[in-house]
Amino acid sequence: MSTSNPNGPPTFPDKLQFNGANFLHFKNRVLIAAHVHGAKGYLEGTIPCSDPPTNSEADKKPLRKATKSPVEPVNTREQAIATTTPWTSHNSTEEEWDLRNAWTLGLIVYNCKNPVGLGIKMYGTAAEAWNLLTKAYGVVFNLATMGAKNALCATRFANGTDFPTHIADLRIKWSEAMEKGVNISDSTFQSIVMTSLPELWNTVVASMPPNPLGETENAKIVSPVCDSTTDKRQSL
Repeated sequence: MSTSNPNGPPTFPDKLQFNGANFLHFKNRVLIAAHVHGAKGYLEGTIPCSDPPTNSEADKKPLRKATKSPVEPVNTREQAIATTTPWTSHNSTEEEWDLRNAWTLGLIVYNCKNPVGLGIKMYGTAAEAWNLLTKAYGVVFNLATMGAKNALCATRFANGTDFPTHIADLRIKWSEAMEKGVNISDSTFQSIVMTSLPELWNTVVASMPPNPLGETENAKIVSPVCDSTTDKRQSL
């Protein structure tokens, strides 16, 4: 994360800002930044704006009696620090709430490529903007995530086709699913590869070593399968 103002919200690198299609990565970064700064309550709307005191409440406060004793000088900085509530407090002053809400709204707005086009109200609350994004893009992103995973798992190898090309196709779909937030380990991907092979390949699958299909293991697994592909073609 980077920011031009140490007191302002962090600004993510351009490629990590929300563009309407990378909601998961954007969401996780916003949540982390808000949590670190203590602004999660303003983001999620769990810290409501404090109502200003009414005239009747102000009238009930006792008047301070005059005194002839000398008044000690007050350190305004220490007084300000002592009277400032923490960001997680539900008893913040109206001014504190406004400033903290603005900071949190800035965290969202500054990290969207086109906030107005995404439907964000520039003068609303941070919670309203966050709720809008999670409802509008969270569901769509979840559907896209499921679609990417289903596309990977549904890919099947057809006899007579090129096996390395099949592996390359699976790897591309694996990468696309991971970019959308689907957590697929190397061992899970190896299982998907094995499942994608037809029943005719059961003997080959049974002989595969139980190692993740990583870069170093790829040759160990693909080579015997490719050799088996050649043998099967010759036998047909």
